[in-house]
Amino acid sequence: MIRTNLKRILAFVVFLSMMAGLVTSGGFNAYAAKKGKVTADSLNVRSEASVNSTLLVSIPKGKKLTIEKTVTNKEKEKWYQISVNYNNTTYLGYVMAKYVKIVKATTTEAATTKAKATTKATATTKAKATTEAVVTHYANAKDKAVIYKNTDKMSTKIAKLDEGTLLIIHSPTKVDNKVWYSASTKGLKTNYTGYVIKGKIDIQDETCETTSYKLGVTSTKTGLYKCANTTDERIGYIAKGKDLIILGDLTVGGTKWTKVSSSLGEGYVLSSRFKEVTATSVNKSKKEATITKKSGVRKIASLIATNLASVSKDSEATLLATVNVNGTSWSKVSCTVGDKTVTGYIRSKYVKTFSDKEAGINDFPASYQTYLTTLHEKHPNWVFKAVETGLEWSDVVKNESVSGRNTIQSTVPSGGTVTTYNAPFSYLSTQNGDYDWATDTYKVKDGTSWYSANSAVISYYLDPRNFLNEKGIYQFESLSYDGSQTKSVTKTMLKNTFMSGNYNVTDIATGKKASGSYATAFMKAAKASKVSPYYLVSRVKNEVGVNGSNSTSGTYGNYKGYYNFYNIGASDSSIGKAVDKGLAYASSGKTYNRPWTTPYKSIVGGAKYIATQYINLGQDTMYTQKFNVVVKSSLYTHQYMTAVTACNSYAISQYNTYNNNKLLDETFTFSIPVYKNMPSTVCKLPATAGNPNNYLKALSVTSTNNKVFNLDKAFKYTDTSYSMTVGNNVSKVNVAATAISTRAKVSGTGTKSLSVGANTITISCKAGNGTVRKYTIKITRQG
Repeated sequence: MIRTNLKRILAFVVFLSMMAGLVTSGGFNAYAAKKGKVTADSLNVRSEASVNSTLLVSIPKGKKLTIEKTVTNKEKEKWYQISVNYNNTTYLGYVMAKYVKIVKATTTEAATTKAKATTKATATTKAKATTEAVVTHYANAKDKAVIYKNTDKMSTKIAKLDEGTLLIIHSPTKVDNKVWYSASTKGLKTNYTGYVIKGKIDIQDETCETTSYKLGVTSTKTGLYKCANTTDERIGYIAKGKDLIILGDLTVGGTKWTKVSSSLGEGYVLSSRFKEVTATSVNKSKKEATITKKSGVRKIASLIATNLASVSKDSEATLLATVNVNGTSWSKVSCTVGDKTVTGYIRSKYVKTFSDKEAGINDFPASYQTYLTTLHEKHPNWVFKAVETGLEWSDVVKNESVSGRNTIQSTVPSGGTVTTYNAPFSYLSTQNGDYDWATDTYKVKDGTSWYSANSAVISYYLDPRNFLNEKGIYQFESLSYDGSQTKSVTKTMLKNTFMSGNYNVTDIATGKKASGSYATAFMKAAKASKVSPYYLVSRVKNEVGVNGSNSTSGTYGNYKGYYNFYNIGASDSSIGKAVDKGLAYASSGKTYNRPWTTPYKSIVGGAKYIATQYINLGQDTMYTQKFNVVVKSSLYTHQYMTAVTACNSYAISQYNTYNNNKLLDETFTFSIPVYKNMPSTVCKLPATAGNPNNYLKALSVTSTNNKVFNLDKAFKYTDTSYSMTVGNNVSKVNVAATAISTRAKVSGTGTKSLSVGANTITISCKAGNGTVRKYTIKITRQG
């Protein structure tokens, strides 16, 4: 009690001493004190005329105070110096003038009348008063923090707090130069309310730095606050479905908040009130486009995002990607504005790009178009050409299924296991010439493990629709030179190979120096042969590797000074010497620019040779070189390879080359065959299954004392029904059978009891693939 009274006396003495300068012998000086009333929900009294000065006390709405004088701070804000008695303590300090209404001090009635007259004005002021209003904050207790009953360390200690205990605090009060907060614990089994000293708590931050720039969309109507605090100033409400720019995140009192930019400005919203959406995209294409309306280039795909620049109508741009945001399509573009290149987002409806019709998609059957549209969206520079073969699908499959025309590798028939490059039995042909059912023997067509593929597998690899994806599409890449192929792409493909720079040799035919750029040589070869330079580069890399070989060194054995970049004529044999054969071809003859005494002559001359064999005949894709469905005079026969998977393997290799060199978004033309009466759905590979042979090799019937009973006809594995007659004295027989395939299982054999009359015995042979063939023997026992 003594401490409390002393505190009040000291506060009053301070008040008197400060007032002394205002009092004269005749009363107050020229400034006459006025009466005021607080109009805000709660008003902070500060030590100076600044929101950054020490908070002395907070007084409630309607509290009357004495206005000593008016001051204007350096921010040009109007403040009142006031005195007020609150909770039996007199305070002298400063308050913001806009939250105080001056009232007449003559009579209570006059003051009341004036207060009623300003109700509407006060309500308006109230909406603006939250900056100085007392708000609730969250804090964490420091070590040895205590909740007291009153703002006095001599008062009762309600609770000792563990470090980190969560507190809700408000109404700071300065007593004896110490700031106290009214506080309540949160999250404890038993919560406490009282007062804590400011120095014993860490007040949680309610603002954060900008650390991101992403898009969110409100999932419900939500408030936008000045700080991450619902009791603080609310800037306004944002309706459901509106864009927000996500700038950062923080957690206050266990609640997640997000710093955002919105149509109302910057502020904080509860994180649970919106969802993040994708509003950016990695570059997926590189296609020329035209802007059809003056537009802002946004930092991300949103109208409230930062406007990086404005582009005028008919401006040229490069389309890099598209992204859909809440049903609205945006285009990521790169364009030049002034002397700067700007990359950002514009509404897609204002960006004109290459159409499906221009890309050739509309020329294909509907079953192709879905796949091609997906590819075109991702790679707008790609062009698709429908090749109408005029051939019936069933005829193509039948002709490509001729024995040995399409092969597949497998060691399964010789005991191997199924792997990625080791086909199962269900992929192998069992037609005449490919398989012998009587001996369970598959006939090798090439090497030691290449067998004829069956029609289902051939149909899968024949069906172009199975390969209309980002990798498989390259088996349809046009291998002809059409002017769209560029030297820059060719040069990129030559990177990290022995051809990345220049060649510099002595031409032994002329004795002169020959030098030049490999990229230039391939471009000239392309123009001279009408073969794509991309294909020529890939062909060389596949033949001699990225480091070259003896075929390209010009220093090999008896063939110094000769070059064969494509390994033409370099056939292998049991005695080897493939390089010798290839260089012998390069050093002799006069066709195709031979002899090839420089890299340039080999590259250009070899390209002409390649062109005459397939490409200039019309087989200008790897697909048509594998499946000749375009050259009418040699349909199905003039085919570059027999491996049914070859062109798809090439496509994957080509994709990897382009992808590794970041060339996927260049301009490519793909020539894709179309057939008559194709299946409505794409052809599928057969399910992996075991050996199909379910035939019996032998079948016999004997008596219990090993007497052989003859069947009614000689056993033949393709015949499944047999009969016989036995005497009345034969009551039991033994049935024996063996399968042709060691992978098949036989059941139904063994000792069988016979009744008088007809008895039917069934023997089953189950193949490795699960199919079952049944054989029957009808045994008649005489009466």
